[in-house]
Amino acid sequence: LRTSARAFGFACDEAAIRQRLASIAATLNGPHRVRLALSADGAIALSLAPLDALPAMPTVTLADTPLDPGDPLLRHKSTARARYDAALRAAVAAGHFDTLFFNTRGELAEGCRSNVFVERGGRLLTPPESAGLLNGICRRRLLREGRAIETTLTRADVLAADALYVSNALRGLVEVRLIS
Repeated sequence: LRTSARAFGFACDEAAIRQRLASIAATLNGPHRVRLALSADGAIALSLAPLDALPAMPTVTLADTPLDPGDPLLRHKSTARARYDAALRAAVAAGHFDTLFFNTRGELAEGCRSNVFVERGGRLLTPPESAGLLNGICRRRLLREGRAIETTLTRADVLAADALYVSNALRGLVEVRLIS
């Protein structure tokens, strides 16, 4: 949030945000997801929803349209998500957890709401930021801890993966099954 606020020149009172989140968290029973929207003037809007349990092996699909890896918005959580929102609605309506995108160079990029990891030979591989993706919290942690490495991945890599995983801050690292 801090990095994106600075990049776009948004006011961001981190202490006030933390305080508001803490007071809301104290009122919740059970796991919830919180969506925080920051306006240019620093105003915040929060929305809450219960966090539903995942099935034992969530499924993902592949998007039909590529992402432009040069789009600077891909590297920030923003409300400019029409492509992602439409793909996610379609995926969820079909019973899937997410849809995975490739870029215009044919490289794996990210999911609508997740980063992607391919397991090959016991190693977790994830696309580099240059593929056009949001460098998520869980992804950064796995890279920092040496549990994953960045490399360019293609559709063939996804199809031949020993295992496929997605990650986000809500769910952590989750094994998924590809439905192509």
